[in-house]
Amino acid sequence: MPKFLGFLLAAIFLLMAFFKAWKDQKNIVDQKSSEVSKLTTRIEELTKSDISGEIVFAVLGTQGSGSHAGIIVNLNNKGAASAIDPSSWNFLVQTSNGDQYQGNPITLLDKNLDFCLGPQNL
Repeated sequence: MPKFLGFLLAAIFLLMAFFKAWKDQKNIVDQKSSEVSKLTTRIEELTKSDISGEIVFAVLGTQGSGSHAGIIVNLNNKGAASAIDPSSWNFLVQTSNGDQYQGNPITLLDKNLDFCLGPQNL
């Protein structure tokens, strides 16, 4: 076999080997990228809190300084563990006719409170 043909075949096979190695590495990187994407999505799901509230009891009234509301709310978190800072949240109420009222809670308590609506209830 001529020397030139041997070098040509060796170069062709070498190029084919380079291409196959590149393609194998590319497939590995694509697979790992897909796994990273899935894990990132899963981490986001596991670290996302899902806090919902339910009004258990509400007292609404007016005083000389304006309207006031007292409510007891059960907060539930069906997601990741999280904390609620009482000074960092506010509250929005929308009535059935579409009016909206906003306010800031004064306190958050981890126990039930008894409300006294007037002297007759003592």
